[in-house]
Amino acid sequence: YGATLVVDSHPYDLDSMMFMDWRDDHLDEELKARNDRLPTFLYVMPYTRNKIFVEETSLVARPFVPFDDLKQRLQQRLSKMGIVVREVEDEEYCLIPMGGVLPK
Repeated sequence: YGATLVVDSHPYDLDSMMFMDWRDDHLDEELKARNDRLPTFLYVMPYTRNKIFVEETSLVARPFVPFDDLKQRLQQRLSKMGIVVREVEDEEYCLIPMGGVLPK
């Protein structure tokens, strides 16, 4: 699950992207237990001081992590970081099936 967000501020350097932030200390007990089974991580691409693209995703999870779960994990992460979302400009829902039969 990804989203382009308008925020009050964020801690990210405008000259670089955050790639695969696996930290989970922001999760409540229930989501932490789910994350122990199916871990997720964060990508961040800052556009400006007040606009970022964020994506909470997993790496080849079976079963896949439901979008609502990814969204909850992202909301808790942003809250823990003190990032206040003013507007969701766009949302991204993407599922790339992995591990299937190879084409002939």
